[in-house]
Amino acid sequence: MKKSNFISEISGLRGVAILLVVLDHYDFPLMSGGFIGVDVFFVISGFLITGLIYDEYYQSQRHNPLKSSISLRNFYYKRAKRILPASIAILLIVSIWYAATANTVRVAQVVSDATSALIFSANIHFSQLSTDYFASDASRSPLLHYWSLSVEEQFYFIWPFFLLAILSLHKVKYRSRYIRWNERILLATLFIVIFSYVISIINFNNNSTSAYFLTQNRVWELAIGGGFSIAARMGILIFPTRYTRLVHNLSLFMILLSISFVTPENFGITIVIPVVSAGVYLFSLHQELAEDRKWKGIGANRFLIYMGTISYSLYLIHWPLLIIIAEESGKSSFGFHASIFPLAIVLSHLCYKFIESPFLKKKKTNNLEPIKQTPRTSAWYISVGSIVLVVFISLTFITNMKPNSISQTQISSIDLNSLFPKDVNNFSTFPSSSNSEIGSSANEATQTKIDALTTKWEKDLDTELRDGTISKENLKLLPSLISARNQYELMCWKVVNLPCELYRAPNFTRKVILLGDSRMLMLLPPIVEYFKGLSGWKVLNWSLQACSVTKYDEEESPNDECKKRQKFIIENLASENPDLVIVSEKYHSNLQYYSKLIDFLNKFSPRKYITVVPYSYLLTPPEQCFSKDGSYKIKCFSTDPSIPQSLYQIKSLFQSRSIPFLDLNKLVCRGAICPPMHNGVLVFRDTSHINVKFAESLTGVIGIQLNDALSGIDFSTSP
Repeated sequence: MKKSNFISEISGLRGVAILLVVLDHYDFPLMSGGFIGVDVFFVISGFLITGLIYDEYYQSQRHNPLKSSISLRNFYYKRAKRILPASIAILLIVSIWYAATANTVRVAQVVSDATSALIFSANIHFSQLSTDYFASDASRSPLLHYWSLSVEEQFYFIWPFFLLAILSLHKVKYRSRYIRWNERILLATLFIVIFSYVISIINFNNNSTSAYFLTQNRVWELAIGGGFSIAARMGILIFPTRYTRLVHNLSLFMILLSISFVTPENFGITIVIPVVSAGVYLFSLHQELAEDRKWKGIGANRFLIYMGTISYSLYLIHWPLLIIIAEESGKSSFGFHASIFPLAIVLSHLCYKFIESPFLKKKKTNNLEPIKQTPRTSAWYISVGSIVLVVFISLTFITNMKPNSISQTQISSIDLNSLFPKDVNNFSTFPSSSNSEIGSSANEATQTKIDALTTKWEKDLDTELRDGTISKENLKLLPSLISARNQYELMCWKVVNLPCELYRAPNFTRKVILLGDSRMLMLLPPIVEYFKGLSGWKVLNWSLQACSVTKYDEEESPNDECKKRQKFIIENLASENPDLVIVSEKYHSNLQYYSKLIDFLNKFSPRKYITVVPYSYLLTPPEQCFSKDGSYKIKCFSTDPSIPQSLYQIKSLFQSRSIPFLDLNKLVCRGAICPPMHNGVLVFRDTSHINVKFAESLTGVIGIQLNDALSGIDFSTSP
């Protein structure tokens, strides 16, 4: 086999893989499934790395079967030369850029991400942060893409030890025949493929967000490349040689076709197709070139070879380049991303020429001798390999354990008093309704005050629709404002699987149940304070973060805790017989969901509920929009342009079915822009939630809307 032809073909496949990834990240049309390029890279890595280990051991066996050897030091030295220079260089450049330009919160985030990337644990880091790789608002770390490097490096660490442990088991028999060394590692590799894949399916079904990053769910992809590599070198015929070229072309076609049907929702199952196709492609390539046939595949395409050559540098550079330019310019569109693509290629070429190449051409030192395989080293390999396998299996179960949402240490570290306004509006601008007054209309003077306050709020919000600078106090408080929880929300952390009583008036005669997800948790301060201002009410919170009220949400798969909460609501809402139910959830793009939600509420709490029209979400995390001096561009606080029209349709649906509702969006956003500040208070804590301080400032205007909504409910009738 001509090595140059094989390298060209591998470079061509790398070129295809990197184009899939970059074009997906840069939002090119019809490339939404391009993230499978990372999985193709995993297969290539597994194929090549396993092949290197196999070839070295094979040559050692031919020279002296009794003293076989593999140089682990050479192996890791070569991996370090290949990976570390460019990786560390990009980490330094990105960290320095943000240290010089970003605010303290953003700098802290980037430094944390860079630290985890430096020690090749970025995948664990992002998994622990519950980062959603596919969410446009959550995947904004400039170093998010280092997760795949961490997976590969963790694989490189365990794989040689695992194979050496299997190779050290010399006297393994099957039906009175000793199993040869290459058969042993092939069978062990197949076991790892099956075991890891089954674990990945289980984990993706339980928690697809964090499972996406974890090595135990990815080992099978690298191992399947290794399995095909071993099979190719053993001369195993998976298909007749006369069909090699057909299978080779068909496998490449299946990789490209996969971008049309592999989605984040079905990833756990459908990713098998491009992964196996990549393995078959490499196997057939090895088989074809091993017979010295004249071969002109994608390795004859100079552009793909070039893209494959710079693929590592391009992968490292393209993502932080996109994030940095997007943050600085405030632009995000296909045309804008397409204009960055040529710059990414130029910078990648320079990185390859001046950083990668000099280290790759550097000759290895003479003192890296192979480790001879003796009975002592065999025992050592078996021990280390066993430990690696135990750790791998343990991690599988540990990462599936659900920790408490927040620890007592975390709770005590939050200075809530410094975050709450001193002068919470105590409904001084509208009447403090008694039980008998809830259904009555406000008098004319009071209505004038209500209108004046609402108008002032909206005018104040309009004045924020401009570039500006937040105060130094808010800039310093930014970390606390982003991480803090409100006092009522904290009351329910320890009873996440049970209803939580937030307030009980002496001799209460009425109760209100609050339903929803984390959007309701954000609104607890103004809602609870409102009912404290009335008399005779008990407030119960049945809401749970990341959990819709009903099972009608087809956009997400509820976890076990959510399923229990939904079941609890169905079984207990009617029997609890609340006087009022208030529902607040995240924005759902499907209008049918709200129609089904109304039907659900009418069934269990007929005509005695209030819905909350959701507010828009931001496309960019708010902390990324503030520069080091606190200045910001208002365009950075934009939302999906289609949401305002969708929210109008939701309100129209509520009105057409005579459902009382609170309109929060007009208190937070104007069209497709959601101003970051209101009267000196930071509005958002992240892309989807308002922060503690702003929630408290809503007490007055939320109270006004509640008064208006309650005036349309007749509390004299029984459910």
